[in-house]
Amino acid sequence: MVTAITSVWESVITFITGLFSEITKLFYTPGTGTAAGSLTFVGIMAVIMAGVAILLLVFNLIRSFFPMRG
Repeated sequence: MVTAITSVWESVITFITGLFSEITKLFYTPGTGTAAGSLTFVGIMAVIMAGVAILLLVFNLIRSFFPMRG
């Protein structure tokens, strides 16, 4: 019984780590040898979108400190 449960969890963890590895390739191309890796186009767009989202969050936080007329 314990062996079956262990086997199932091992399969699940193997699937998740493989999935993470494949998704990472979508955003980042690893370098070969001593060469550095680089972001793909999708990775660059994701970094830009994250930066814009943080900027908007900070803007809304600052705006919430000002009293609104109404």
